[in-house]
Amino acid sequence: MKDFVYSHFLAKFRKLVDFPKLNGPLHSKYMWEDDCYRNFMFGLFNVLEPRREEKHTLLVEENSEATEVLFFEQGTFCVGFELNKEPHYVIKFDGTNYINAYGCTYNFRSPWVYKTVTVCAGYSIRKKNWKNLIDQEDYEEIK
Repeated sequence: MKDFVYSHFLAKFRKLVDFPKLNGPLHSKYMWEDDCYRNFMFGLFNVLEPRREEKHTLLVEENSEATEVLFFEQGTFCVGFELNKEPHYVIKFDGTNYINAYGCTYNFRSPWVYKTVTVCAGYSIRKKNWKNLIDQEDYEEIK
């Protein structure tokens, strides 16, 4: 599995893709040997699109609809809020992180503003593809 195309993605987003087994032994997780997990992960890899954003790019506006899930593997972005139409950024994230997973999953508008500080690179999944992936009955077991 070392030379797998998405091995770096799996390593960086381990917490996101480790699913506990609810009806298995305590602290057990789904593994590649589990058909359901393997099919879900291949489905995820099939809809990942490379993404690169230049520095000072506005990623998400406050109260905007989530249209994609962003997975940044490198770069820095900041999160803030708007007050009188003026953004105020209060938190910076470096390296690996994801944006809009909750909003795309539950059709929730973003209460925050996201903007890149440096060049950010990683992947994205369009909302339609994300919803199709997580709503499939084949993956009910791992939800």
